[in-house]
Amino acid sequence: MRHGRRTSHPKYGHDACRQILCICLALMAATIACAEGEYVLQPGDVLSVAVMRHPEMSVSNAPVTPDGSVNLPVAGQITVAGMTVAEVTDEIVRRLRVRLVRPEVTVSVQRATLDQVFVLGDVRKPGAYPLGEGWGIPELLAMAGGSPTLPGMLRTTLYRADGELADLDLAATVAGEGEKLILRPGDILELRPRTIHVTVVGAVPRAGTFEVPADTGLLEAVAQAGGLLPGASLGQIVVKRADGGQNSYDLAPALLHGETPPEVVLHEADAIIVPQERAVVSILGAVAKPGNELFDASVGMRLTELIAHAGGLADDPERINASLLRADGTVMQLDLPAILAGDDTAANVLLQPRDIVSLTRRTITVHVAGEVTSPGSYELSAGSGVLAALTLAEGTTESAAMSRVSIRHEDGTLEHADLVAAIIDGDLAGHVLLRDGDLVMVPLATAQVAVLGAVGKPDYYALPEGRPTTVAQVIAEAGGVTEDAHIQRTGVVRHTPDGPERITVDLRAVLRRGELDKDILLQDGDIVYVPQASTDWDLILRALTSASLMGRWLFD
Repeated sequence: MRHGRRTSHPKYGHDACRQILCICLALMAATIACAEGEYVLQPGDVLSVAVMRHPEMSVSNAPVTPDGSVNLPVAGQITVAGMTVAEVTDEIVRRLRVRLVRPEVTVSVQRATLDQVFVLGDVRKPGAYPLGEGWGIPELLAMAGGSPTLPGMLRTTLYRADGELADLDLAATVAGEGEKLILRPGDILELRPRTIHVTVVGAVPRAGTFEVPADTGLLEAVAQAGGLLPGASLGQIVVKRADGGQNSYDLAPALLHGETPPEVVLHEADAIIVPQERAVVSILGAVAKPGNELFDASVGMRLTELIAHAGGLADDPERINASLLRADGTVMQLDLPAILAGDDTAANVLLQPRDIVSLTRRTITVHVAGEVTSPGSYELSAGSGVLAALTLAEGTTESAAMSRVSIRHEDGTLEHADLVAAIIDGDLAGHVLLRDGDLVMVPLATAQVAVLGAVGKPDYYALPEGRPTTVAQVIAEAGGVTEDAHIQRTGVVRHTPDGPERITVDLRAVLRRGELDKDILLQDGDIVYVPQASTDWDLILRALTSASLMGRWLFD
């Protein structure tokens, strides 16, 4: 089946296309004139020869004779076929030197002989072909491999080199009817499939006007509009002619039983009307199965029934904006929560044929900043919590203070969320419901420990919230221990209300023997020290204890 093209009024008509092709011919001639220095002369060309200050030696029209020569005053007969204009100019200058000291000669091509013809469009080998003696349309089509389309289905136009054009009956021309049309150099033959415009309306997915081949049948035309919708009346397809006449056709045997469809010759501007046996309404947006729904117009259907037929809502009704568009253009806003709760029976409207129910999710825009992977503005469904916003921001960083997240509303009020507790409690909404324009700020965690001594990267390290961290874990984060580390005497200094507490951790037992019970969990402000083998650990531990007594100076 051939495919048509959906169209409205074409931007360019056939007359404009013909003018464009004629312009192309003129441009071809201009191109030859502009490239005279490279143009190779041939019999039939006409030259102009101007000799400065010597009009008696000049000639305005010097034809190249069939034997390829021109006859010029003083210069005599010169064979120019196969020469360029520049070469001819040099030859004339050479011959005139017997009479003139410095002859100044200008040679130009007044008229060039085009010995090619062109074929474009629906042929197997479009292009340019050398013109043979006495050639007509059949000879040129044979050189171009013919057309895959029947002659009667082609619109054929001949554009003459002199600007004339003619629409041809290709079938009659190929059959040899009438006087043979002889081609001339520079002629252009264009073949394009004949098309018509038909309109398909009614119970089809894509009603409109389509450009289709002239031999398109009724079923093919309906297929251009996407086929038939459920409930289409197969036995009452109407073809309305441009002159006002119309006929009905039964497509049920062809579509349901595979029988031969009725033979219908479509014409330009035909309208194909597909009636609907049952009423159709559409529901779009936040339902499980959006689309068209059929119902008995004599019985009717209410909004809640339509939503049920569409598989129910895909979101909370509080988060959905609902509207109804009538066929006459009327728009109604619907209170979906009240309708579904049964509080407003009048709002549960009785639907009409071609109604469109639109259900769109309500959204809010929030801004996320601080210790998150991708700070920025994000669009969320109405009723979303803090964790949903952090998910769109690709989560928090290792240094985030998850228990101290703040939410600033547009009215200036401030709320706080403990997301660690929310996750432990299983409240994935994060307790605080966001509003449009909220700013979610995730602060930097302040809990940290110091790792000193024989480690790869001595430094301060954050203690992630909600994730207990041991001595072995923080030393691994610090690049591990050095080769001369005395790991079995690793120590921790912890600040307590009663003063500094010194704790020794045998990392050898933890790391090499897997005795994890000998590792300890770190607290905010702890100092971890891994001594070298030659270090007096007791001296270092006393120094660190004294430093802790001075007010946790490492963290101020």
